[in-house]
Amino acid sequence: MLGAAVFDMFDGALARYSKSTTKFGAALDSTLDRFEEAVILIAIMAWFVQTDAAWPAVLAAGTLVFSYMVSYIRARAEGLGLELKEGIFTRTERVIVLALGLFLSRWIAALITALSVILLLSLITAGQRLFLVYKKAKIQN
Repeated sequence: MLGAAVFDMFDGALARYSKSTTKFGAALDSTLDRFEEAVILIAIMAWFVQTDAAWPAVLAAGTLVFSYMVSYIRARAEGLGLELKEGIFTRTERVIVLALGLFLSRWIAALITALSVILLLSLITAGQRLFLVYKKAKIQN
């Protein structure tokens, strides 16, 4: 996961530096980011289900939903012509917290805490972004 995150940081910078950015490249990058996040959270969910830990599995599912909402609201806003990069807990922060939770996952409480933090802060960020879309759309109208 961290390897993919490191490459993800550099691929966009390299494309911009070499002046080879494309709309398809941006779409592909975003799609692969979401895919990576989903695969990891679904694997965590499956592991919790396999170990008969129902509520942590539900927590992982909720984390997946709200982390997607943060990204979806930004993408939807941009589709409406509104720039939206603000947010207290973006993908970078989610990757860092999830990586810490996975590194410390031999203590199940660390992974559950990481998922809880991601869920809560993603919920707050989704609300924050939705409010910002409301304000920016109101100004444009």
